[in-house]
Amino acid sequence: MKKCVKCGHENLDEARFCAECGHELNSSSSNSKSNRNISFKRMKSNFKKHPYLHICCIFPLIFFAMFSIAHDAQGFYKEMHAEDYQTNYPEEFNALDINEDGKLEFNEVNNIVLHTPQEKLYDIFKKSDKTGNGYLIGYEYDIYRSKATGNYYEAQYRKELEEKEKQANASKNNSSRYSSSSKHSNSLNDHEYDSGDGYVLTCPYCGSESVYETEGYYRCAECGNSIYSPDELELGYWDGYME
Repeated sequence: MKKCVKCGHENLDEARFCAECGHELNSSSSNSKSNRNISFKRMKSNFKKHPYLHICCIFPLIFFAMFSIAHDAQGFYKEMHAEDYQTNYPEEFNALDINEDGKLEFNEVNNIVLHTPQEKLYDIFKKSDKTGNGYLIGYEYDIYRSKATGNYYEAQYRKELEEKEKQANASKNNSSRYSSSSKHSNSLNDHEYDSGDGYVLTCPYCGSESVYETEGYYRCAECGNSIYSPDELELGYWDGYME
């Protein structure tokens, strides 16, 4: 007997449609739904037979969640009690400590970045001074250093530098290509024609002798025009040949 998945009515094995509701008994949707139900039942049965599967699946998630919470809590506690922790940059800290009193005032750290307004930098300094005593000790300097180097003004400056570097590289590449073209600009005249013959090939557009062959056609390095047939090239004379 075939059981209709829609209404539950039992039908003959050879029936294609449910006699009760008319639902197609062998439809792909019915089969896929039935398969999903079977898979879910098998999964549920496996969990019942092997309870440790719950632990294997859930424990990593719990561990990751606990680790994340603990890490955030530790970072929050460390930031709130920053003076109790040593700086991760002791050499840098000591180099900035001009009067060697073991603490950094604003006038000792106001130049670690160069593109942030002083009022903005001082605001960062005050927020990094967790105890509000007017100077930075230990991990307080790390907080200040991170916020100062990562603020909007410094990020914009680095972005502008990257853009300028890209433009410089593009200009350098263009100059290199032009230089390469110039080196070959007289290749036809230097190698294919002897100066004793008295004539040279010139560009029909601008009259320049800087015509070179590249990839099966000719190109003028002076005006940039392409000449696709040697018959289009004009003849000229070497300077001083007719004198």
